[in-house]
Amino acid sequence: MKTSRLLLSLSVILLLVMPLTMLGDEKPAEEKPKAQPAGNKVPKNVLDKIDKPMQVPRGVRLSQNQLLKRLQSTLKLAKKAEAKYPNATNIIEVRGRMLYAANKIARIKKDEPSVKEVLAIAARILESKASPQEKLMADFLTTQAKVVPLKGRTPKDAEKHIRALVGRYEKTDAAATAVIYATSLAVQTKNNALVNELADVLENKHLDEEGVRGFLRDRLGRHPDVGRPFVAKLPLLDGKTLNLPDDLKGKVLVIDFWATWCMPCIEEIPNMKKLYKKYKPRGVEFVGISLDSNKKTLTNFISDRKLKWLHTFSGKGWSDPTARKYGIGGIPSIWVVGKDGKVVSDAARGRLERLIKQALKAPVSKPKTKSAPKP
Repeated sequence: MKTSRLLLSLSVILLLVMPLTMLGDEKPAEEKPKAQPAGNKVPKNVLDKIDKPMQVPRGVRLSQNQLLKRLQSTLKLAKKAEAKYPNATNIIEVRGRMLYAANKIARIKKDEPSVKEVLAIAARILESKASPQEKLMADFLTTQAKVVPLKGRTPKDAEKHIRALVGRYEKTDAAATAVIYATSLAVQTKNNALVNELADVLENKHLDEEGVRGFLRDRLGRHPDVGRPFVAKLPLLDGKTLNLPDDLKGKVLVIDFWATWCMPCIEEIPNMKKLYKKYKPRGVEFVGISLDSNKKTLTNFISDRKLKWLHTFSGKGWSDPTARKYGIGGIPSIWVVGKDGKVVSDAARGRLERLIKQALKAPVSKPKTKSAPKP
C-alpha cells in the first residue's frame, strides 16, 4: 500500500485549510458585528479563529456528526467575519473558507438548503473582484449544481455548461485547473467522449502545469510521460548535480521516489538491492529521489542499509521540484527510463524486473539526420 499525501476530492481540491492557531472566545450570538470601513483587512487572528474548528490532531478520526459540527462552527465564524469586514481587501480569504465549509456540509447532508447555501456564497465570490484562480472553485460548484443535480437526471445541456466553464478561463492563469474541473464534471455526467477530449487538451497543452500529470495518472489512469524524456536536475548527496537524461543516457534507469519514513518504501528495499546487484553490470542504474526533509537521517539510513545506487536530496519533502513536476502523490513511485532517456513506465512497482528486461532489449533509435542534397 502506498504512503500518500491527503488527497482531497475534486470538488474541494483548491480549498485547502490554512495554518491554524488557538481559537479565542466568541461574542454572544445576539451581538451584531459592526461593519468596518473599506480598505481594512480581515486580521490574521480572525482567519485563524475561523480555521480552528477544522484543526484535527494527526491520527484522530472524527465521526460524521463531529465533522459536521466543526464545519458548522467554521461557517458560523466566517459569516460573522464577512459581516464585520464586508469591504476588506482580503475578504476572499473569508469567503473561500465559507465555501469550503458549506460545500463539505452539503456533501454530508445532501439536502437543498445546504446546496443553496453553497450557491449563495459562490455567487458572492463570482460577483466580486477576486482573481480567476480565486473564482474558479465557486464557478465549478455552480456549474456542478447545474449538471449534477441533487435529484433527477443529468440535463441535456450538461455538456454545454461544462464547455462554458472551460471557455471562461481559457485565457487566464486558471486555464489548466478549469480543464481539470471540467473533466471531473464530464466524468460525473458519464460523458466519456468529453472526458477523453478534455484529457487530450490537458496532455497536449497543459502537461507542465501544476497538478495536471497527477490528475491524468491518478484520476484518469493515463500515463502522459510514457514515451517522453525524463528531464530533471537532481542534487546529489555530495553536492553535485545529476542532469537527466543527458548524464546517464545509454543506461536503463530505475527512478525511485521514496523516503526513509515510508514503510512501503522500506519494504521494497530488499528487492531493489537484489535487482541492482543483478542488473547494474548490464547497464542499469538506480536513482533514488528522496522526499525526506533531514539530510543526516537520509545519509545514515543509506549507510546503514548499504544502498549503493545514486541518491538525490532537495530537502523539500513533498515539495521536491521533481516530485512536484511529475505529480507524485504517493510513494514509493517507481519509474523505468529507457536507454534513450524516455520513460518506459511510471508505475513499475510489482513488475520492475520484467520492465528492466524489456528496456534492456529495446533498440535505441538513432537521431534522424538530414540527407545530403543530391548533386
